[in-house]
Amino acid sequence: MCKRSTDDPLVRMFLDRYKVNLLALPRERAFCGQVYVRDGRRVSSGAQIAGLVEPAVTLPPVFEGERLTALAGELSESVQLNAGLGLLQGFMTAIGAAAVVSSVSASFERSRTARLRFRFDDVTRDSMELNSLANALEGRRFRAQSLLVQPGADYFVTAAVVRSPCVGVVAEDDSSRRVEFGAEVLAVADATAGVTVESSATGELTFRGTTPLAIGLELYQLRYDEREGKLSMRAQDPRDPVKAGKEATPRAAFVAPGDEALLDLNADA
Repeated sequence: MCKRSTDDPLVRMFLDRYKVNLLALPRERAFCGQVYVRDGRRVSSGAQIAGLVEPAVTLPPVFEGERLTALAGELSESVQLNAGLGLLQGFMTAIGAAAVVSSVSASFERSRTARLRFRFDDVTRDSMELNSLANALEGRRFRAQSLLVQPGADYFVTAAVVRSPCVGVVAEDDSSRRVEFGAEVLAVADATAGVTVESSATGELTFRGTTPLAIGLELYQLRYDEREGKLSMRAQDPRDPVKAGKEATPRAAFVAPGDEALLDLNADA
C-alpha cells in the first residue's frame, strides 16, 4: 500500500519536494486552475474555476514546462510482478497502448522476473504563481447556482501539474538482481502505435508515449467564509489527503497500489 508515510524514495520525492498528490491513474486532461470537489468518498472530475465562483475571475498565467531534474534516475521501491504490471497498465492505458502490457508480461515471466521498479524521465511542471492565484480569487464567492457547490463539500484548486511522457521499468529476480529483457519486448514498439520502447545499457526499459501525461497535482484547499463573504486559499492539510474511498479505488493504480498518497479522479474527464 502507498501510505503518505511510505519510505519509497520516488513517492517521497513527489510528496515532500514537489508537494503533489500522485494520480491513481495518469491522465492527459489536467490543468492549472481546475477545481476538484470532494463530496464524501467521491472526488469529481476537474471543473473550470470560472463556473464555480463569482464575480468573474481572471487567472494568472501558467508557467509551462519547468524541468524537474531532481527526479531523473530516482527509482521506486520494488513491487511484486503482478502488482507492477497493474501499475504499468495504468500508464499504458492512458496513452492508448494497453495492449503493450499483455505483450511484455509473457517476456517478464520467461525471464523469471519477480519484481518491478519504476522511474520517470523528462518530468515537467506547469504552475501558477501562488500569490497571484490567491489574489485573483480575492473578493470572490462560490456560485450558489452551480451544481458542484454543495453543503459540506471540500474544494481544491490546482496550482501545479506534474507531467511525464514516459515511465522506466527495471525488472528484478527473487534475489533482487536485474533481469535482462528479451528482444521481443523491444519489438513491441514496431507493432504498437503511439508508444516506443527504449532499452538502456543497464537493462532498464523506457515506455514512451507521444503526449506528456499528468501524474501529479499540487492542490490548495478553497474555503469560503460566509460571514465575511471571502474566499481564501490554504495549503492542503497533509493529515487529510484527497483520496477515494476503498470501494472507489481503481484496479490499476499508479505509481503504487492504492491509497493515501494517491488521488483518484472520475474517469469521465
